Amino acid sequence: MSYEEVRCGCVWEHLPHCTRLVGMAASIVLWGVGVDMAYHHHTLGLYVLALSLVVFFLETTWVVTSFIHVCARSEGGRCVGCWNAVLKFDTWKKTLLYWSAATAVLLYPHTLWLTSLAGGLLVWLGLLHLLLLLRMRLEAREALLEVREDSYDRYEDEQDPTSPEGGTAHTDSDSASTHDYILQV
Repeated sequence: MSYEEVRCGCVWEHLPHCTRLVGMAASIVLWGVGVDMAYHHHTLGLYVLALSLVVFFLETTWVVTSFIHVCARSEGGRCVGCWNAVLKFDTWKKTLLYWSAATAVLLYPHTLWLTSLAGGLLVWLGLLHLLLLLRMRLEAREALLEVREDSYDRYEDEQDPTSPEGGTAHTDSDSASTHDYILQV
């Protein structure tokens, strides 16, 4: 393992946890911004509240997925099928949603300083989801390379008939055969 892999290994290992943490923080900050905007009769306030609920739902889907896998008895059930449709909204799609929401929050700021923080958290969350996508692609590539390496191991090695294992080896003690061997070469 090279130095670069060890150095980045810790980052890749903890990336999903950091993404979930930043997602929860963004949801909480968005909720506060939405409540403040709605309290001051800003039209964007209700949309920001709805956005905070959507962010919270999207960032907690892993909990519901774990619960469904534990409780579901069949993989072909309606509940599992509906939830698989929800899970289609994955990393790069979340990135587009978060960056467009961050644009809306940052373009129409409220007097509250948390508006800039909420927009920044949404941009950061979108970036983390792109990094998760990169991680998944790298893991898929490594898995394909491992399969390819294993595919060559299934063939047995053929022994060369002139190799020492084949029984035609020449030793130094057999001088007559050694001279004949050298002359043939």
